[in-house]
Amino acid sequence: MSYRLICLFCLLPGLVAQPMAGQTPPETTADLLKLLRSNAAFDFEDLEYVLERGFDDPDLAPQTRAFLDSAHAIIQRSDHQLAAAYVELGESMYHNMFTMEDGGYEKSIEHTRAALAIFQQLDRPVDAALAEMEISTHLTSLDRPAEAEQYILNALPVLERQAERDNLAEVYSRIAFVYYSLLEFELARNYARRSSSLLDNGPYYTTLDNLDLITAASYGLGDHAGVLTAANQATEFRDSLRSHHDVFIYARILACRALAELALGRPDVAIARMDSVRALHLLFPEATEFIDEHSDTEARIWAGLEEWSKSLGAMERLLRFNRDFGVHSISSSAIETACMLVPVLQKGGDPERALFYSEFARKAQASHDSTEIASLRTTQRIRFETERKVKQIDLQKGQLGQQRAFLLAALGGFLAALIAGGIFYVLSRRLSRKNAENERMVAEKEVLIGEIHHRVKNNLQVISSLLQLQSRGLKEEDGGAKEALRESQSRVQAMGLIHQKLYQGAEMTSVHMPEYLRELGETLLDTYRLEDRVDLFVDVEDLSLDVDTAIPLGLIINELVTNSLKYAFPADREGTIELALHRENDGYHLRVADDGVGAGDAAIGAGGTGFGTNLVHLLTQKLRGSQQQQQQGPGYGTEIVFPA
Repeated sequence: MSYRLICLFCLLPGLVAQPMAGQTPPETTADLLKLLRSNAAFDFEDLEYVLERGFDDPDLAPQTRAFLDSAHAIIQRSDHQLAAAYVELGESMYHNMFTMEDGGYEKSIEHTRAALAIFQQLDRPVDAALAEMEISTHLTSLDRPAEAEQYILNALPVLERQAERDNLAEVYSRIAFVYYSLLEFELARNYARRSSSLLDNGPYYTTLDNLDLITAASYGLGDHAGVLTAANQATEFRDSLRSHHDVFIYARILACRALAELALGRPDVAIARMDSVRALHLLFPEATEFIDEHSDTEARIWAGLEEWSKSLGAMERLLRFNRDFGVHSISSSAIETACMLVPVLQKGGDPERALFYSEFARKAQASHDSTEIASLRTTQRIRFETERKVKQIDLQKGQLGQQRAFLLAALGGFLAALIAGGIFYVLSRRLSRKNAENERMVAEKEVLIGEIHHRVKNNLQVISSLLQLQSRGLKEEDGGAKEALRESQSRVQAMGLIHQKLYQGAEMTSVHMPEYLRELGETLLDTYRLEDRVDLFVDVEDLSLDVDTAIPLGLIINELVTNSLKYAFPADREGTIELALHRENDGYHLRVADDGVGAGDAAIGAGGTGFGTNLVHLLTQKLRGSQQQQQQGPGYGTEIVFPA
């Protein structure tokens, strides 16, 4: 999957140096070089303007290269470090535009890292974070998403605190691109949706990129209905397509929709969708050269219909396109098609091409970190071993005559073995009965434990209902008492949900935290009737905790989320609450944060008892953990670290 390479420093001009008052933007490369020589402040947009002129007008390309060479010579003789960083970013942008066929991504990474080092030296954390996001995008384009993720983890906290809403949407879209390349489809889709939720009147192309990521991630998750929903939303931008990249992204969404239609058992609709893709390219002549990039989808559809010659033709067009344009990443559709073609080519008497597609699938699947090609190789290995053993049997038939002489001797050994086997059989029967009895006892205990959890959950539900009835009986002037009862009810529900998960789950002694925390958060949103104004973003590692840890942790999260819902979003304010739980080293890291009004502006009632705060403190001590509040920037957050 390719990505629209937009320099983040161009998208976030408010976070970089600005021209001095009265200073006009430079008109030519000579004007910009003059600014550099005078050590005057200038905006990165000035440098971007010069580079884009060279890209739009091929006659100016040599001048652009000469300008960058002169700029390097000037900054080497000056101490204008910020200008040096911008020139390095200009070099990165130049290689994105002009030298993609000659290792441009590697060169872009090299120059962006040089700019990153300068920003870190100048203590400019936002500029440094933007540089790290640029590096992560280039690394992902080089099919090195694991390295890219490290840069994201460094940059994201800074940008979430200081970036504007529309600009943060572009950052989230970049992160979704990286996680899609890591095959973390759920994370990719979540970040793409977060990006779209931040775009009120943002660039249409960022929304289109997000829909592309959502359709692809949904298909990777097997959510074909989700693919169709996102693809339908993308049709709104059909008349807004302006560049060959827009056409390419829109066509890829339609191609993914075609795969979903095939998976839903509608092959005729899938073929019609692919005809629409080709027709779309023909309507935009500048995008015609990219028409075969979607041949992987076409090949997969024809393979699903067992139209092997058409599928093979589409695969040949895809391979030719990848070779001509230097494409290294291979889609899962192409890998699936190659695996399906191998036995067809073998049966059709074309072993060379069968071997080619087998190796093609093996190498591509290795980069996907999947077991599908290993299964294919295992099947082939079993077939080979079966054929080899058949030949051995044929050979052994000729040796049977020689072996009959040893039959009498073997018979004596057989009788001895038979006696030993009889003894072993008697002992194994006794052991089997003992094991069966143990398994029966274990099953009975599991049923009993499940029944206990069920009854505890029901008793807690009765208590919750009593608290609700008691609350209804209070008068309007008893607002403090009503709020206290409602908070007590939510605490009871948090504990009851744990016991519900215990008796419903496969494990009776541990709670699956992602599912539990997601339901707990939704229950609290419903309790305070804020689901229309407040979004809950749950980022929880796939882990399970024992009951003694899950109950205090659930109560802590209940208190922190309740606190955000009560105080962070007054007067119809909208926002997001983030709930994250991850394992780090030998312990766990919990973070609950909101982007509300913050602790300083929160209208906390005078009747507050501080019970919730004390409860969080006591439960943190019970978990042998430490607690820290975060109040920088908008919003308020709490982090708790406790040992495993």
